[in-house]
Amino acid sequence: MAHNQHLLANQEIPGNESDSAKMRIGVASLEYNRTQGIERSSAEIADRLAAWGHEVHFHCASSNDTGSTRVRFHRVHTLDIVNSTRISSFAVLGSRDVRNAGYQITHSHGLAVGCDVITAHSCHRAGMEVRRKIRPARLQSRNLGVADRIRLFIEYQNFGRRRYKNIIAVAEGVRRELSAYYGIPDDDVVVIPNGVDLHEFAPDESGVSRRAVRRELHLEDEDTVILFVGNEFDRKGLEYVIEALHVLHDLSVRLVVAGNDDISPYLKKADALGVKQQVVHLGRCREISRYYKACDLFCLPTEYEAFSLATLEAAACGLPLLVTKVNGTEELVTDGENGYFISRDGERIAEAIRSLLHDHGRMKRMGLNAHRSAQSYGWDEIARRVLAVYEGVLAR
Repeated sequence: MAHNQHLLANQEIPGNESDSAKMRIGVASLEYNRTQGIERSSAEIADRLAAWGHEVHFHCASSNDTGSTRVRFHRVHTLDIVNSTRISSFAVLGSRDVRNAGYQITHSHGLAVGCDVITAHSCHRAGMEVRRKIRPARLQSRNLGVADRIRLFIEYQNFGRRRYKNIIAVAEGVRRELSAYYGIPDDDVVVIPNGVDLHEFAPDESGVSRRAVRRELHLEDEDTVILFVGNEFDRKGLEYVIEALHVLHDLSVRLVVAGNDDISPYLKKADALGVKQQVVHLGRCREISRYYKACDLFCLPTEYEAFSLATLEAAACGLPLLVTKVNGTEELVTDGENGYFISRDGERIAEAIRSLLHDHGRMKRMGLNAHRSAQSYGWDEIARRVLAVYEGVLAR
């Protein structure tokens, strides 16, 4: 990966950042891209810090979309045989590279050990407990495999052995989990949520994108379209949204599913319930913002999240949020104002959807409130808060 000197496109240098002392920063994250949660977060923050004049070095195993940033990239030559070897080799080599390069501040996004700042994008031990509850048989036979054990070992090395100067948790719930599982003092943790690109994810005021995507997906203008976004369909609760479709059989409701998981058992369930023709599966999407703008409601009855980027993106696009009360949503959602807290129950989800369809004024107000609630989560603001953590570490 060649070093790239181009300025981040369309990024201004605000006065307070340009006036601050410039830092030489080393960041370790497995990948640099904008298609996955952790990767997007680390990329967006690094890009802004580099655009504000800091010298940012990004250590990763792979990268894309690097042509519009001043970030300097360093390839970590991982052993890419299977996922577990990739993770473990990055933990060893990436940790070594970023720690030994003489940076003023080092920042790990999870897999590097012993950096000054570690962002806890989740607590893996807490997530494993949830997976045990949802799918105990699969967890015993396959999911608690080598990769999970490696992640738990890395997590223990960072948090159990206190190999950090400061922790950033993406939600209050993650802070609580770090305290419960590793005894991390609250004073060691700063809560800084994930962010959202407020230009890319915004309401479609003209309706042009909405109409184009609906034509593409063969959706009618009068259809009420629910959007579900997630890669682990069982944990995210897709089956309950499909059950809700069945309950709403008397209404013109469609479901758009974006996510890279095996859809076949869910389509089989939809077929058995007589709603298969109402389900559109997109698979993995690179331009996901187009689909938010074509939909009317966002529904994610997930069992566990650290902080759902999809929920935040939906809010920014002005969609009322029908979500379970989990990490992240408890801060973002005000029940009855910008969405509803729901349970993992098809009947209850259908009840919430029906109440909105019978009161379009309320649905519109909720969408406007959701959009407003997302405005404090712009990536510029998130990057400023991360920069303040760096300054605090250096001031000690």
